[in-house]
Amino acid sequence: MARDLVRRGLYGIPSTAVRRHEVHPGDRVFVTVGSPHRVFVADAVVASSYHLFSEEERAGRPEWMDLDHGFSLRDVRAWTRPVAIMSV
Repeated sequence: MARDLVRRGLYGIPSTAVRRHEVHPGDRVFVTVGSPHRVFVADAVVASSYHLFSEEERAGRPEWMDLDHGFSLRDVRAWTRPVAIMSV
């Protein structure tokens, strides 16, 4: 599911995330899936700072995603095989 979201050029972040304003356009990010999987699934470049998704961005979200804030992404590379966080 996370790979599907980043392929759309979005990454949802809760409005309560502590470091949400420390990610800036041009930063390279590694996309992770948390517990219980704990894997890296993609990398990308941040296209916009943390923001309320526009109507167009909200319309492009997968049905399962209810977050309405986050980052837009560019140069997304969704990995064919996830990499365990503990292996890095």
